Amino acid sequence: MCASSLSCMPPPPPKAVLYNRSGRGGNSPTDKNAPPGRAGGWNKNMSGFYCIFCRTGFEHRVETFLKKNGLAVVSSTVERNVIKHKKPRKEFRPLISGYVFFESDNEPDWMEFRQCEYIFYPLRYADNQAGLRGKDLEFVQWLKRRDGSIGISKAAQAGNRIKIIDGPLKEYEGKITKINKRQKCAEIEIGVETILKKVWLNYELVGIEVIE
Repeated sequence: MCASSLSCMPPPPPKAVLYNRSGRGGNSPTDKNAPPGRAGGWNKNMSGFYCIFCRTGFEHRVETFLKKNGLAVVSSTVERNVIKHKKPRKEFRPLISGYVFFESDNEPDWMEFRQCEYIFYPLRYADNQAGLRGKDLEFVQWLKRRDGSIGISKAAQAGNRIKIIDGPLKEYEGKITKINKRQKCAEIEIGVETILKKVWLNYELVGIEVIE
């Protein structure tokens, strides 16, 4: 099923640059001992959404850490068709493994994130800004409006085509770039010059549409 397929796996995390408190950093993003920092000093006038890259499988613990520090977590789970004990079932899993989103009135003190051993670094753009923007921002706001849970869409077989009838994929129908009919999942493109490139969402067939 989709959850175990390489074709449905999320893309690797983008490269990030870490900065120390003075903004003069340049630590390697693969150096887990390097403290996350803020580029260009302390900007207390930022407001918006951010994305953290963390250890895969520990997203929930990172969310708990953020909530304890007063940050508003935007959950990002997706309903998948999986096989367990040789039986098909549905369950919610992280939308993009290792990614945790949150909202804050001010850009946080990244140095304080060192307290959580599962956090690697905040994701940034080429200009070192961490606040999500453009298509990334639109997508996370869409997640928030759906309470962070993306269910399985409904689709119909129309000849050799798959026609999305209802659900999350319907809202992103114009952004579908690839469909895996065997595993019943579709790839949607968030953007090109974005942190979030593409994600896979599941659908299920609920009927056959007759083409006249």
